Amino acid sequence: MRNLFVHIALLFFLEATLCAAPAENQWEKAPCYSFVPVNPATQYGAEIVRKHNMDKQVRESGTVKILKSEKNLSFRFECVDSDVVAQSPKDQGFLFVQGDAVEIFLKPEGVPFYWEIYADVSNKKSCIFIPSRGRLGLPKNREIPDFLPTVETQIDGTLNDSSDKDKGFILTVSIPLSALLQRTLADNTSWSFCVVRYNYSVYLPIWERTVYPALSGEPHCYEEFLSLPVSITPIEP
Repeated sequence: MRNLFVHIALLFFLEATLCAAPAENQWEKAPCYSFVPVNPATQYGAEIVRKHNMDKQVRESGTVKILKSEKNLSFRFECVDSDVVAQSPKDQGFLFVQGDAVEIFLKPEGVPFYWEIYADVSNKKSCIFIPSRGRLGLPKNREIPDFLPTVETQIDGTLNDSSDKDKGFILTVSIPLSALLQRTLADNTSWSFCVVRYNYSVYLPIWERTVYPALSGEPHCYEEFLSLPVSITPIEP
């Protein structure tokens, strides 16, 4: 019986190790990108956005770094945030309207499908597999996720307390490479990405949506995505 418990504990340890975010020193040389304002035409309350110059300047800045390890593709978001909030009750929810969240789009070249992945500051996550942009928004897309990423958040402040002023957060999303490669793809497939931040705060004129790279319209315009700075290749057996 004791050996069984040891074996189970080892399995949990190995799973945690494989899914864990990269160590701090691994991020130092990772490519880093800064969020920019979205096209105000795509933003709720566009007239408020323009009135407060939020279409030209990011109110609360944020960056994202991208790193590939042996098993995962990881995104690290470092964001200024005056009021860290998340009201999401569960995974696979509509996190972008439930608090501070990030969104990751990943698209392989030469195929119609792509992934839309969300994570929020309470470590909730969602994964939507979109078989084609022609089926965008259908409920089956999110019914059974291909995978759920690992999410880790460090908050400099207090979660869900608007009576004080927070400083920000670091949120890391780790996506298993094996899940991305479960679809049939050629070894030399190129990938592109886009990231979006949803920022809610009592100190903002209206909630702020920022993006990278800069897009002319909605984030589903994958023709304007940026090439992923790391390669995604099949894992050796």
